Amino acid sequence: MSDNLQQKIGQGILKYRKAAGLTQEQLAAKLQVAHETVSRMERGVSMPSIMTLHRIADALGVEVQEFFAPVAGDSEKARALDDLLTLLKRRQAHEIRMVNELARVALGQLDRHYVAKPPPKKVRKFRPQKV
Repeated sequence: MSDNLQQKIGQGILKYRKAAGLTQEQLAAKLQVAHETVSRMERGVSMPSIMTLHRIADALGVEVQEFFAPVAGDSEKARALDDLLTLLKRRQAHEIRMVNELARVALGQLDRHYVAKPPPKKVRKFRPQKV
């Protein structure tokens, strides 16, 4: 197995564990493994078996394929979108629809606010020069 794949899977375990609000110790307890085992997987030092990866995915409420998804870009926007998707992936379809509707309302309010009150522009004051 390539080290790059081990790192990628480890990053995925870390990301989804944090999104689930679990510590390494809590995840280890759910998996019935040692805390150090979770730590080694997250650091990409060891590679979980397919069965262990399935157990991790179940414990974290995600699909196994999420550990193989491309990593978000380096931009702040890409990271923010990836964080939002990570939170939503653990939810049921009706919860995602509810969040979607709330986002539409909130973004509509933002749009109306900025259309009604555009950000102030800097105005240079005219100062006559002394002769």
